[in-house]
Amino acid sequence: MKTPFVNRVFLFNEKKTRCVFQLLCLLVFSCSLCLLSCKTSEKMEKKNDAELSSGFKPAFPVSSFTGLFLKEFMECAPPSSLKDQSRGYKNLIKKYRLLRLEDGGYALSGFLKTNERFDSKKLTDKGIRISMQAGDLLTVTIPLTQIFYFFSQTGIDYFEASLPVNPLLSNHY
Repeated sequence: MKTPFVNRVFLFNEKKTRCVFQLLCLLVFSCSLCLLSCKTSEKMEKKNDAELSSGFKPAFPVSSFTGLFLKEFMECAPPSSLKDQSRGYKNLIKKYRLLRLEDGGYALSGFLKTNERFDSKKLTDKGIRISMQAGDLLTVTIPLTQIFYFFSQTGIDYFEASLPVNPLLSNHY
């Protein structure tokens, strides 16, 4: 039993319409994803360029993790000596796994990319330890007492604080 010609044409048109509709939906979805990613990147750029709540702004770009650390560091009421451990600093020490120094203070470690204006002597004179150097990449340990000094330096193209390491995947920071 054959289907009449009219039904076959109708079925063909229905399939064609469904296919066009699916392509149209795919196009709209991909365009909206594109717009969303553009707006997100604009927000990230504005966030990176925005000054921290206290008015302090690093002299060079930093990773988002470092930006969060700086924001939380600035929000803590700075004690007279950063060796004093107010409750806020205890949370920072735990969350960002700050290194304990021999003198009892704490330090932030990380990686930095330098340029030709970089002067390592400026950092080492202030107690900032350079652990490893490979070309223009360095690892540093920055005492919390020197955070403002470090983030106001020239000759640094980028800084990224070291992420906390967990021995088990089930542990989250």
